[in-house]
Amino acid sequence: MRQSDIEERCRAYIEDWGESAPQYALMLTGEWGCGKTFLVKKIIDGRNDEANMRLAWYISLFGVKKAEDVDDKLFEAAHPILGDPKKKKWYSVGYNVLKSAAKHKYGIDLKDMTEPVLKLFKEKDENPAGCQVLFVDDIERSSMDIKEIFGYFSPIIEGDTRVVFVANERELYAGNDGYMQIKEKTVGETYEIEPDYDEALEKFWEEVTMKESPSSDERKKQLSDIVRILEVRNLRIVRQVVHQWAMFFRQLPKEFKEDDEFIGNLFEEYIVLSICNKKGEMHKSMDSNKQGNTGKSSSLAHDGDVQKMKSAWNSYKEKRRNRNKGVLGEADIKEIWGTGKINYPLRYAELWPYILMKGKDADGAWLRDKMQNSYREHQEMLRLREASKRNIERLKTLTFYQPEPHERDIKELFECVLQEFDDGKYTRFDEIIQYVQTYLTLMHGKILPNTYGYDFLEKQLNTFLKNHKDKISALPEFERVQRKQIMRFNHEGIQKCINEIFDAAKEVTGTSEKQILEHREKFLKFISNPDRAVTDWVNIPFLCQIDTDKVFEWLGDDFNAHKHLLKFLEYRYRKDFGNDKLHETDYPDFPHVESLHAKYSERCRGLEHSFRLDFRDYSELRDKYGELIQYMKDVMNQNCQNN
Repeated sequence: MRQSDIEERCRAYIEDWGESAPQYALMLTGEWGCGKTFLVKKIIDGRNDEANMRLAWYISLFGVKKAEDVDDKLFEAAHPILGDPKKKKWYSVGYNVLKSAAKHKYGIDLKDMTEPVLKLFKEKDENPAGCQVLFVDDIERSSMDIKEIFGYFSPIIEGDTRVVFVANERELYAGNDGYMQIKEKTVGETYEIEPDYDEALEKFWEEVTMKESPSSDERKKQLSDIVRILEVRNLRIVRQVVHQWAMFFRQLPKEFKEDDEFIGNLFEEYIVLSICNKKGEMHKSMDSNKQGNTGKSSSLAHDGDVQKMKSAWNSYKEKRRNRNKGVLGEADIKEIWGTGKINYPLRYAELWPYILMKGKDADGAWLRDKMQNSYREHQEMLRLREASKRNIERLKTLTFYQPEPHERDIKELFECVLQEFDDGKYTRFDEIIQYVQTYLTLMHGKILPNTYGYDFLEKQLNTFLKNHKDKISALPEFERVQRKQIMRFNHEGIQKCINEIFDAAKEVTGTSEKQILEHREKFLKFISNPDRAVTDWVNIPFLCQIDTDKVFEWLGDDFNAHKHLLKFLEYRYRKDFGNDKLHETDYPDFPHVESLHAKYSERCRGLEHSFRLDFRDYSELRDKYGELIQYMKDVMNQNCQNN
């Protein structure tokens, strides 16, 4: 039942006061955080504003242990009226409610009061001021027996005061097999509340007054989509996350706030991971990551935390893709060649363990530095994307997705892409495949005129090879893809051209691979991105290709470079990588990892007891390499036993 319908029924139940005496209560039930209290407060505020007086009262039984505690709660609710002598004249409404409140306030039972005072309580008046409806929240959080709770309020209900109980009934059923029999004597109608996302999110957003954001409405829509995709039923979690985002947002530098796309990416990751963390899908594991007795966090984040976040992010993105019928932005998807899997890049993966798990204890300078690095990477991505805004992308989008009415005639665009291809504008292997795939899709769909058939495309590809073969390139992920893994085309001539293009791309990629292993700066840049550990060189061991003495020399005294290599290798060998483990392909790397561990051990022996603070850093690296070695041993031994 919709919240608006439940609200309407509650209002009718309240407004019928004086016209009939149903002598039963309503029950509003729902999971914790679904918006029960939010709806109740809305009804109360509406009723009191309409009457211009407090006719609707609210009490919570959270922590209540005995009937006297309920008396206290009622007194707190009644106090604004009982404490104002000018309003004593209007004590007519809610006689049975005020009975407990009066006893608490004045220390007397109503039966002992003089007839004139009794008359004031019972007398109906055109301007009543008292309790017309009482909302009793959190009854499952009281230590009182449910039978005692209903028994307490029965005289109030029978005295014609409307009572609405609010609870998570699943808890009441779980704790009492006879709950239904007890309930039916007091409660006449029960309504289950489902989260009203739109209204709740609007309210939460107003609370944090995010007016300083230039795209506040867009962020609200983004939030709504995330909440629905993650199927969040506890709105309290959402409210907490929104408030925490507001505090985080206000601390960002001005240039970040003014970059709407950067903020959009940051917002999505922050909200998704915060919600998943609060739902218990990720657990703190950074407490042991300390240095000495200072308690200061080490600069090495726990990979387990990062992997949990990446797993949660991938799960969210997959749900989002399915919800959007498979459509996602190009920047959201990274396909790993040859594995058939799709990864969804978590742009600020190194930030979140500190921001979301360490909170205020995180190293502020470290965070600011990391944010600046992330922003620079974002700007570089924008520059590259701007440079790659090509007609071929527009044609692909119109071909494979539903075009707008004004985009249905693609003649001019197709001819433009055709000419650009002939001119050598598209020389990356994935762009060439994309062009061929789009061409054939349009041809098979009878969109293109008959002149554009297989023969035309074969001739075009041969001309392309003649004029632009030396310019063909490929993405880094391409270097270990085998020819059998590429798309197959049902035309011998076209397939022959694609194979030749593939071979040209492989040759260029191999040269790029060689440069990474021969040039220090290229190597250090390569290992700084741990994602490439699982996407590059997928069919051969990594460390076997390079001398570890040279690697250690390249790392020098750059501690960040040492950390990058460690993280790269931990990713490569799938340490703390969910269900994935060390691949047999990388077994030959084991002695090289041992060699690196020996070098760190030697470095530590030279630094210990010599006033060198960097001993702590290198000893931590030594220990982590020791853990990596033990992990690799365990996996290889287990695999040996299984075989």
